[in-house]
Amino acid sequence: MKIQNTLPTIDGPTMMELSRSGVLAEANEVRKTIQRAVGELNPAGVVSLALSLNPDEPPASALAKVKASIGEALTALAAAGTTSGDAHRAEHQRFAGTVEAAAHRTLEIAGKLASIKARIRSGEHSQNGKRDRLRAAGLDGEELDRAAVPFDATVLNAEHAKLVEEQNALETFLRSRDPRHLPEGFEVSP
Repeated sequence: MKIQNTLPTIDGPTMMELSRSGVLAEANEVRKTIQRAVGELNPAGVVSLALSLNPDEPPASALAKVKASIGEALTALAAAGTTSGDAHRAEHQRFAGTVEAAAHRTLEIAGKLASIKARIRSGEHSQNGKRDRLRAAGLDGEELDRAAVPFDATVLNAEHAKLVEEQNALETFLRSRDPRHLPEGFEVSP
């Protein structure tokens, strides 16, 4: 069980992708399985494994070889985990400003969406009976037609739709931390 080559270092962007794809969650399940198995080991089982892996060796020698190779593997795993964990934390830190800006922008958009809905409701409400009120005030003909122009929410609805699209993209980014989901023109903080 000799490690033939150095374990690769997994950089920050790769760690983020592994996290998004579920590979890190699966690796964590493997880690938990190993932890449970280690807790159930007994010395006789370790000697049996050593003899199975080194059938031509006396028990002490077989055990020494297994001990060395397991120690080497665990050291390599720990080092790779530390390096990759550091890279993962650095990647999170690298996007911290962007995450903060995206979260702030989603809150800003929520306020704008509420304002647009209120403006549409207000426009529709004021439209009800407007022509009759203006006619009662003495307007008629072209003057009444100009003053009683129907409320048109087209521009407000378009702005609403655009903001919802931006908000959805930002929320997708906040869940995934994948900058590909940021809306076009959104600045990524260094």
